[in-house]
Amino acid sequence: MNKNKILNLAKEVGLDEVSLAFLKSKSVSVSLYHHEIDSYENENVDNCIIKGVYLDHFASVSTNKLDEKNLRLSFEEAKLSAAKSEKEEKPIIFAGSPKYKRRNLFNKELDETPLDYKINLIREIENKLEKADPRIINVAGVAYIESSSTSTLINSKGLNLSKGGNYFVIHADVIAKGEDEKSRSYYDFAFGSNLKDFDVDAFVNKIKDGVIAKLDAQSIKSKKYPTILNPKVTSTFLKVLVGWLNAEKVQKHTSKLEGKLNEQVISKKITIVEDPHAKNIFFVPFDDEGVATQKKVLFDKGVLKTYLYNLETAKKDNVNATGNGYGHAVVGIDTSFLMLKPGKKNEEELMKDIKEGVYITEVKGLHSGLDTTSGDFSLEAEGFLIENGKKTTSLSGIAISGNVLQLFKEVKAIASNATLNLGGTSTSSLRIKSLQVSGE
Repeated sequence: MNKNKILNLAKEVGLDEVSLAFLKSKSVSVSLYHHEIDSYENENVDNCIIKGVYLDHFASVSTNKLDEKNLRLSFEEAKLSAAKSEKEEKPIIFAGSPKYKRRNLFNKELDETPLDYKINLIREIENKLEKADPRIINVAGVAYIESSSTSTLINSKGLNLSKGGNYFVIHADVIAKGEDEKSRSYYDFAFGSNLKDFDVDAFVNKIKDGVIAKLDAQSIKSKKYPTILNPKVTSTFLKVLVGWLNAEKVQKHTSKLEGKLNEQVISKKITIVEDPHAKNIFFVPFDDEGVATQKKVLFDKGVLKTYLYNLETAKKDNVNATGNGYGHAVVGIDTSFLMLKPGKKNEEELMKDIKEGVYITEVKGLHSGLDTTSGDFSLEAEGFLIENGKKTTSLSGIAISGNVLQLFKEVKAIASNATLNLGGTSTSSLRIKSLQVSGE
């Protein structure tokens, strides 16, 4: 059925307004274990989320059958549910933004590359990892994952938008044994939309170096240390910090940054930007409510500049939505792509004056060890001891603890090593004044 016929059908049923999100996704994943295909999955999803407004109430239903009969039934279900709804907030069907950014994110070549080529690629990775270093005793798994999606949003106010794209992720997990006879594991991944940009040898060397660096790791004495967080760990804490800009949390008084607009709340070294239009796989032209996304400064030299709004929370505060409404059946608030402005010094320069400190490469136990409301954390960690300005002994059996907001207040410097992370961030290493480390 075409768009106009679908909208006319909703009107015939008696819905005052209607919004439909047509969602299509396709994914394939293949993993190897000891040269055999360990798992293979190929999934296609085709769904439609319908939001119907009736008597100033709305309800959401979904269907994967888009013929006239089933759409009519879905519209009637939405009307009935809306009539029974007790939600006080009036629904908002968005008419559209004045202008939208356009860019094609779908790589046809990636989609058309034969699966055999992709499987052979991870076979090559597995073979090279096995030969990379005699201390690597097991390649615990290599996998290829590819995903593509498109979404089309139409409504009775004339909105008609589409977005989509595709990307791949390759990851590998290895185990090595050191002189102490203890085994250490390490995993890493690469992602993008163009397989031609993927360097097998660089990926293998990165994983080999990562696991070898962890061998013969030791613990250290418990106390506060000057600390450097690598980009991946920085990203973890950055997402918590930005999560407090969620206007719904602010309105419900669960944000640590409530009432702090235009105040300096973290270190002057920190500038964070959300850029949905960055030229990478995280490009998003509009949110799931149809509001155009925009580049915006969240923290400017430590000063909080804005909260993040969907349509509902923006209406409550009498402000414009910021293009951060994500979720189709239930709309929440999220970000697309976050950038921490990098510094000018490299990592070595950040640590050169540290007589004794720690360099943290990984944290674990986020679900149980990090309270995203208070910001308090106590996390198992791995990394390296810093002695006289250089990384030395690898560390394990340690934990770091503190508070996320305090951590960002104590940032002394930011490295120049901006790194793109799969979680939708670009972050660099941070030099923290001190952090509590628990060890021996």
